[in-house]
Amino acid sequence: MEASRAFAPVIAGLLAAALLLGPARGQEAGSATCSIPQSPRNVRAFDQESKFSIIVERGADGSIVYQPRAGVLRQRLYPCGQHYHCRLENSQGCDRRPEAMGPGSCKALPQVGDWIEIHTVYAVEVGTSCDRESLDCCKTGPLLVRAFQAKVVSGSPDAPFPDPWARPLYQWSGSATGPDDVPYQCKAAAEWSFSPGCAFRVTKQALAKRLPHPHSARGVQPKERLSHDLTRVVPP
Repeated sequence: MEASRAFAPVIAGLLAAALLLGPARGQEAGSATCSIPQSPRNVRAFDQESKFSIIVERGADGSIVYQPRAGVLRQRLYPCGQHYHCRLENSQGCDRRPEAMGPGSCKALPQVGDWIEIHTVYAVEVGTSCDRESLDCCKTGPLLVRAFQAKVVSGSPDAPFPDPWARPLYQWSGSATGPDDVPYQCKAAAEWSFSPGCAFRVTKQALAKRLPHPHSARGVQPKERLSHDLTRVVPP
């Protein structure tokens, strides 16, 4: 009993230190770094240029063929979800427009003149009877996100969304996005293909019809949480 009392302050000190330090592994929430590189990021700070795109084929059924930049294995991925963020996540630096970026609350619907970021997500296996405005239907990875930013205008509810494929593209290894549940959260892995451009437009009415649930945003991640493979894909 006396020995237990003697060690009590030591044990208490160790527990306090553990609470202060938090998880030791990089992939755990609360750590400044992650074992999985994180998104979003500033696409202008690219690491290299290449004529090779990780999307090597587009199918008539909406699928794509994904090939990792460092390998030869090809996989067919299928659309498993689409959503938009009411505030911009990736930074591309368009002139003459404000960039409302990072965390912040969403309106019920964006207003004319607002800027949004649309993500289309692909996976190997797609679920059924699930929420297509989340990642719930993306059952088996790898996941790949195609992204672009657009200005909200007024128009027809049946106006098509932009579907940009032209180069240049910015591609990298990163993660899912959206607001963090805890500080420095490490989110699941995802490959990215971002279409730059400041002239894309979507109508407020089409958003209300097709994607009625806006998502809030995650801020640009610090450099220690980023991959080093951000590639500007140029025309062949």
